[in-house]
Amino acid sequence: MNILETIIITVSSGLIGGFISYYFTEKTENYKFELLKKEQAVKVAELFAFWLTCDDETLAKFTEKERKDHCEKLNRLTWELVIWIPDEDLVKDIMDKLSHSSRKDIKEIILNIRKQIQKKKDSKLKWQDLVSFK
Repeated sequence: MNILETIIITVSSGLIGGFISYYFTEKTENYKFELLKKEQAVKVAELFAFWLTCDDETLAKFTEKERKDHCEKLNRLTWELVIWIPDEDLVKDIMDKLSHSSRKDIKEIILNIRKQIQKKKDSKLKWQDLVSFK
């Protein structure tokens, strides 16, 4: 084997190895980001579940510290989702629901988040199909 063949083989294997490394690194990072988005979307469900646990009557029974802790958690969960959900209309729907100025059902909002995560335009699942416990 002459020097030219050796150089070509060395350069080619370096380029191929670099491409393969770049490809898998990019795929891994995309996968990690998708997992992070799903984790953040789960926090929306946590937010609504926590928000629904306390009506005005329950809040009235809280001590000052319990009320403060409750509001702190609600604020943290709310602001986290504002940062992570890219769809501004969806964020607005959530904020409207939390401020009692929306007639949309929470289940409808949850399904819209599900569609966004799964990158689906249509779904056979309707908000009326979802179960919730009172």
